[in-house]
Amino acid sequence: MKEWQTRRWFNSLFSLIRGKNPFNSLSHTPNGSITGYDRIQCDECGSMILLATAIKNEGACAICAKLSVESRQAIKTHRNQIATGDIYHASNNDLLAAKGSDKIMTPDSPWTLEPNFYDGHAATSIDEAIKLAMREPNGYVFLVNDLGENLNFSFTEIYAVCTLQTLGSDSGFYARTPDCLGTQVEARYHAPEACPCCGEGIGWFPSRFHLPRKTAFELLQRLINSKSGSEIWIPTGDYAFTTAGEG
Repeated sequence: MKEWQTRRWFNSLFSLIRGKNPFNSLSHTPNGSITGYDRIQCDECGSMILLATAIKNEGACAICAKLSVESRQAIKTHRNQIATGDIYHASNNDLLAAKGSDKIMTPDSPWTLEPNFYDGHAATSIDEAIKLAMREPNGYVFLVNDLGENLNFSFTEIYAVCTLQTLGSDSGFYARTPDCLGTQVEARYHAPEACPCCGEGIGWFPSRFHLPRKTAFELLQRLINSKSGSEIWIPTGDYAFTTAGEG
C-alpha cells in the first residue's frame, strides 16, 4: 500500500475510532495491576490501543507504526494545530503566498464543463450546471479550460469550497474571502473533496477553506465571467489528515 493510501485509510479509521471507541481511561484488574489488555493512547494519533500493542510499537498503534517518520510527525503537527486553533486560520506564510484572481486566472481560456463528470448529465452548459447545483443541498461543480486547469466547487447546505488547480502547481489553491470560516465546521456541513472526473469522494477540505454557500456561488459566477472580487487564492498545502468534523 502506498504511503498516501495508508494515510487516507488511517484517516477514515481514526475518525471511526474517535467516534465509537468506548475506552477513555486505563482499565485495571481488581488488584490494581496493569495487564496487556489495558488500553492507553497512541503517542501519534491519540486513539486508544492495547498496552501490549503500545509496548510492541514503542507507543504507537498498529496503523501509525506502519507510517514513515515524516508522516507520524505530520499527524502530531495536525493534532497540535487543532488543539491551538491554528488550523482554522490562514497562516502568515499562506497570506504572503496568496494571489488575486487577476494574477491567477486566465481569461483567454474560458471555462467549460468537465466532460467526464457531466457525461449524461442534465446540464449542457455552465449556467445550467450552476442553476441545478443551487437547487441541491450538496454536490459539486467541476470545470476545465483548454490549458488543462481545473476549477472545482464542492458545496453543502451551508458552506462551499472553491479550489483551483493550475499548471505547474502540485497542490493547487483555494479561494479565501473575509468571511471564510474560522472555526471547526460541523461534520454534517463539512464539504468533501471529490475526483473531478467521476465525483468519487477522496477526502475532506479543511474548515478554513469553507465559504458561506451564498458567497461561494456568487464567487463562482464571477469567475466564469472573468470578474475579480475580494477573493484571494492561497496554496492548499497538505490536508490529508482532515476528517469529517475535525480539521
